[in-house]
Amino acid sequence: MVDSSRSHIYPPLDKSSSKIRLIHLQPRSRNNNIICQLCIVDLDADDLKYEALSYEWGETNISRSILLNGKEFSVRENLWSALTYLRHDEVERVLWIDAICIDQSDKGERNHQVGLMAQVYSRASRVVVWLG
Repeated sequence: MVDSSRSHIYPPLDKSSSKIRLIHLQPRSRNNNIICQLCIVDLDADDLKYEALSYEWGETNISRSILLNGKEFSVRENLWSALTYLRHDEVERVLWIDAICIDQSDKGERNHQVGLMAQVYSRASRVVVWLG
């Protein structure tokens, strides 16, 4: 079942392809909001450049808000901390983060994207590990 409150944030993915979503983590803002934009890319593209984030998801009962495609989006506190630390002062950063790039409320998408994870991590220009 797809959660309609989240599905309006996610552009649909073709589950018969190797397309994934990436986030463009915007530079620090004056009001300190974490702002991200989603885009869809093909893992087979030659010019693909992104970093993958590997991190411990953390407590389920503690969350913070970010702006994702202009909408409030809840993430666990450990991911919020990682995003706060990883964003640059003046340029955006392109990242693949499972909890954001995969629509976790869509079981079919989740299963398909898990099948691509080895390729996602191997194609990343760098894998960043966040332990908190």
